[in-house]
Amino acid sequence: MPIGTRVAKELTILVDDDVAILLPSPAGITRRSLAVDVRCRDATYQLMPESFLRSRLTRNGQCIGRFRAQLDGRAKAQWLPEADVHPLDVSIGYALAVAFGTGGGPAWVEAIGDVFSAVS
Repeated sequence: MPIGTRVAKELTILVDDDVAILLPSPAGITRRSLAVDVRCRDATYQLMPESFLRSRLTRNGQCIGRFRAQLDGRAKAQWLPEADVHPLDVSIGYALAVAFGTGGGPAWVEAIGDVFSAVS
């Protein structure tokens, strides 16, 4: 279950003894509004939904891996072989995937689903 807040001042992540800066996108009606940026050490990461179940992780603007939601609530990562992925990348990727979830539909689709749930 994702953490439930996108208020940056309420979010903290520590990597070893370094504080990473989390910058969730403002809420909106697009998948882009579900993106989360992280600045840690000399890199900027972004977890961005690509579909209902998948998100991509970028490091300094280059895709390094993809996360997919599993039916049991876990996230599965697929790292790009050419990306030179390091333990820091993996740690941040999984932390974001677990905290914010993977994938995401546009909010307008979810709103329609909420309306149908309320009516039934």
